[in-house]
Amino acid sequence: MLGAFDRYRQYDPCGFLDEAAINAVGVPAHFGNSYRSISECEVDFAPAATPKGINRITASVEQTIGADKSIQIAGHTGTEHPGLRCAISLPIVPLVSEVSVALVYTIHSKQDACAELEAIANASVPHLDPPMPRTPSGRSPLTKAAKLDPCAALGMFVPGHKFQPGNMQMYSCDVSLDKRDSTDSTRQVIDFRYISRKSARGDMMPGSHAVTIDGVPGSQQDDDPSNNNYCTIDAFVGMENPVPGYSDGPLQLIDDIRVSGQHCATLMATAITAVKAYKAG
Repeated sequence: MLGAFDRYRQYDPCGFLDEAAINAVGVPAHFGNSYRSISECEVDFAPAATPKGINRITASVEQTIGADKSIQIAGHTGTEHPGLRCAISLPIVPLVSEVSVALVYTIHSKQDACAELEAIANASVPHLDPPMPRTPSGRSPLTKAAKLDPCAALGMFVPGHKFQPGNMQMYSCDVSLDKRDSTDSTRQVIDFRYISRKSARGDMMPGSHAVTIDGVPGSQQDDDPSNNNYCTIDAFVGMENPVPGYSDGPLQLIDDIRVSGQHCATLMATAITAVKAYKAG
C-alpha cells in the first residue's frame, strides 16, 4: 500500500543534504537522525551562532498535499511554503491529483530564511543521483524498521477486509477498516518510529501500563472515554538492538511500533499482527 515509498527506505535522509551548504549556515550541534522520526534527518544549530536565528534544518521524504508558490530548484519544479518554518517540497512520485510523494526540506528560524533553504536545496539536489544508502556507520541508523513497510501487517489480516487509506507516510500506515465514518471508529494507524530505550524500560507516559505483545514488551494507554475511547499501544520491538541516539550522547534509541485508534481490544489484534510482520520482515 506504501509502494511509492519503497525505494526511498534504503536511503539515508541525511544524504539529501549537502554538507558544505549546511556548514555555510554554521557549525551544527547535531547532524543526524531525528529523535523519533525514522524518515527525517535533523540538523540543529545554536540560534545565536547562525544568520536569522536558524536553529533547525530537516530533510525527509513525505506525502504532501497542496502548494503555496511554485519554485525552481536545480532544474526541478517544486513548491515553497514561506514563513519562520519555511518548507520546500520537490515531488518525486505522483500518486493522485494534488497529492505526491516529495523530498521535503524545512528550516526553523527567528526570521524568514527561505533564501538560505533555497541555497541548501539547490546545492543538495544535484547530488541525489543516486542518493546515499543507509549503512550501519551512516548518520541515520540502519535499524530493521527503517527497511520495512508499516502496512505489511495489512496483508496478514483476515481475508475479506478492505482498507481505506488516510494520511499515509513512509513509516505511517493510516487506514480505516472496511469503511471510514465521521467519528473515525474504524481508523487505525500503525507507526514505525524511534523511542528512547530508557523510556521503554520503565519511564512510560502517565496512564500507561506494561503489556506483552506476541512476546515483545510494550505499553498500553487504555481507552479514553472522553475521546471516543482512543487507545495507544506501543511494542518495543527493537529492545535488544539499540542504536546510538540523538547527538551521539548516551541516549540509545530502539525501534517502536505504535498502534493507535479506538478501543484497545481491537487495536491489540492489530498490534500483534504488526509485531508478527516486523519479525517476519
